[in-house]
Amino acid sequence: MAMQQTSEPAPIHGQPPGGTDSDIGIGVIAYENVHNPDPVFHEWLKLDPIRRREVWIDRYIFYSCACCLGEYVREQLKHDFKGANAFVANVIKDVFHLAEARVSFTEDWFKTINRLVDELTKLNFISEARSLVALSLHTGVKKYPGIAQSLSAHAAYLHALTGRRELASKTALKIIQSPYLLPNTRELPALCQRLMYPLATGNHLREYRLVLWTGVSLLHTNNLARDIFTAQISKTYRGILRALISNDVSIKYRGPFILSTLARFLAGKLGLDKPIRWVHLALLFFLHLFFIRKNELFVVANRVATGTVQIPPAKRPALRISQLWGKRRPRKILVTRAMGGIGDILTMTPGLRALAAKYPGAQIDFAIPKSFHSVVDGMPGVRLLDIDEDVINLYAYKRWINLTDCPAGRVESRQSPNVRRNRIEIFARALGVSKRELKATIGFLPYYQIKGEEHEWAKARLAELNPEGKSVIGIQRSAADSYRNWPYMEQLVGELARDHLVLVFHHEPMQGFEYPSVAKIVEPLRKSIALASICSKLVVLDSSFLHFSAALRVPTIAIIGAISGRLRVKDYPNVQLLAPVKSEYPCYPCWRHEHKPCLLTNGRESLCLRSISVQSVIAAIQAGSPLEGGKMLGVFRRGLNWIRYGAG
Repeated sequence: MAMQQTSEPAPIHGQPPGGTDSDIGIGVIAYENVHNPDPVFHEWLKLDPIRRREVWIDRYIFYSCACCLGEYVREQLKHDFKGANAFVANVIKDVFHLAEARVSFTEDWFKTINRLVDELTKLNFISEARSLVALSLHTGVKKYPGIAQSLSAHAAYLHALTGRRELASKTALKIIQSPYLLPNTRELPALCQRLMYPLATGNHLREYRLVLWTGVSLLHTNNLARDIFTAQISKTYRGILRALISNDVSIKYRGPFILSTLARFLAGKLGLDKPIRWVHLALLFFLHLFFIRKNELFVVANRVATGTVQIPPAKRPALRISQLWGKRRPRKILVTRAMGGIGDILTMTPGLRALAAKYPGAQIDFAIPKSFHSVVDGMPGVRLLDIDEDVINLYAYKRWINLTDCPAGRVESRQSPNVRRNRIEIFARALGVSKRELKATIGFLPYYQIKGEEHEWAKARLAELNPEGKSVIGIQRSAADSYRNWPYMEQLVGELARDHLVLVFHHEPMQGFEYPSVAKIVEPLRKSIALASICSKLVVLDSSFLHFSAALRVPTIAIIGAISGRLRVKDYPNVQLLAPVKSEYPCYPCWRHEHKPCLLTNGRESLCLRSISVQSVIAAIQAGSPLEGGKMLGVFRRGLNWIRYGAG
């Protein structure tokens, strides 16, 4: 069961259900050609207007077309202005039709809307871009904070362009005063560029200058954008020298500005652009490694906004002598995570509980979206905050741990394809808990508790579904990301239904799986998990159901490809792993993701998952053999396997 909202995934061959032959062809092209949207757009233009709208239900076709619309309209504006306007009007109408048709509002949906807004803004279709921003907010973009912040920055810019200065500055201020909502540092430079204009027009010059200094200091700012920030700082302070002697920021933030100014000057004078830029990047990396903290200037904006501390950032309030002998205030620790997924939040729970055990008198606040509170409800030693609505004053805390800029993603991308730590260990380390401390206190199993009334409901519901008293097998229909899906799940359900009652879990009504002794379970999250907890066995993919089953200790078969299943389940004794055989697929695990193609096919499907047969899953259910990763190998054999296949 995919715990995030997802559209119906394309079948394993990439073919969308139903439709004409030409529609099936465009579905295959969109599904398999992850990084080449041009053929998809070309085929889409051949369709009549009604079919164009209908095929956009396929999220892959929709996104591929969005990638090409900007260039197409740009060329059309040169030759047929009225035709270009009519084309854009039809696109907007079709997008709103999709929303009214209640397509699943997944990350791909909002990613596509963001791409369309960006292109329309560049082409000066202001009212059309504003309507799409409003649509994204209405359909729940807050679930994906990186996209939400990007669209909010677009909204601020569009408000400023249309004279809504107060609304523009309010939107921009909310972004920079909430650094715990900010996306990863790779997306921050573009965000800073969009915030400059609305902050300046709203006369919020303090925040405007902080955005400039942040933009020029970010490691991931490209050369062109860094030159823009550098030039704008010089203009704002009426010269380089005045910028350097200003007291807006600490000295360490003036270093990147000096480096950027020198790089611009020397590259222009000597004509050695690339070598000088590389030296510039190396010096910036050194500054970030030892001196500059992520989002530090945005934290200053949060501090000024709360009004609780009105002193320059470099100073600290004096410690009163009475405080030395008085009762010390309890340590306050803030942990923030502005998005899911549910699996990641579950893998954070061992580290959070170990952190509470490490500091027994501390107040630990875990700020996550309200929609995820039910997942960790009742976790001892941790107080839940709504990251979107509660006012969070960062300077009221002794320590702030930002998990929005995901440490697991950074570690896995750095170590790939030989990743050596699973996400439980990575999140625990980010929280300041070592593997040894985790093992000595809480252990490695996620936290989740089923309430008494949920358990009673599940027993009553199962009694209705299973009057014959058959053994019950729970099946996770699909994962949130299509590259994790196993192609033979429906065939497995048909085989198991001969001797068992099979519960197929999903978050929305599903097609197929029409067999006797099969019940499709479409229930709220907690009810679904309560039902899953009383199944004899579960068959799951690499998603939140895997971690729920570990927390509840339900016997489970996990079908995992692309990423290292051995690493994912090594601390879950109740889970038996079925993974591709390394001798057949030496490229496994490749640690790919939804937007990174398979190494073998350059397509969206993970080909190695095909090697896991239906019969092997049935045999695992019947035999209940021990975890594959638990087999003891000699040191020599393990070393030889590492040389041949790498970690995982």
